[in-house]
Order: sequence, then structure tokens, then C-alpha cells
Amino acid sequence: NLAHVASNSSEGVNIVNTIKKMVRPVAWDDQGGGASCQMIGSVLLVKASEGMHEEIERLLALLNDKQPKDNTPTPETHSVNDEENPM
Repeated sequence: NLAHVASNSSEGVNIVNTIKKMVRPVAWDDQGGGASCQMIGSVLLVKASEGMHEEIERLLALLNDKQPKDNTPTPETHSVNDEENPM
């Protein structure tokens, strides 16, 4: 849940765009790759390789570090496995 980072849909779009620019840009579906990423409300859905998930988690942790300090948990990503199309 990224509600503490993306409080509205435009911030969610910014997060998705940042991820797609910073984490293996050519791997995303809009660039002809097989990975996908979208926000539904404050939940980030990612279909990508394990390595990409790790990179995204590091990026989200960096973004989380820039937020005001409170007791907000570290952002999580949720995996959607695609065994027929590993990246």
C-alpha cells in the first residue's frame, strides 16, 4: 500500500512513470517488453522478474525515505507470477 506516497491518482501515475524510467526502461510493456506496472487506488501491481521487483523495492524504499518520518511501514510490492513469460 502506497497511500503514504501517493495520496491521489496523479501521484500514483508519477510513481508508475518513475518506476518505468528508473528500472529497466525497455522491459516494460509500453516499450515492447513483458513487464507491467499500474496503480489501483494506493496499491502498486507489478508483473516483472524477481530482479526487477528487487529494484522496484529499493526505489520505493528511497522514495519512502524522502517522506516525513512517522510510523509508516516500508512500501511493499505484490508479485504476479507469469511462468510462461519470465523476464
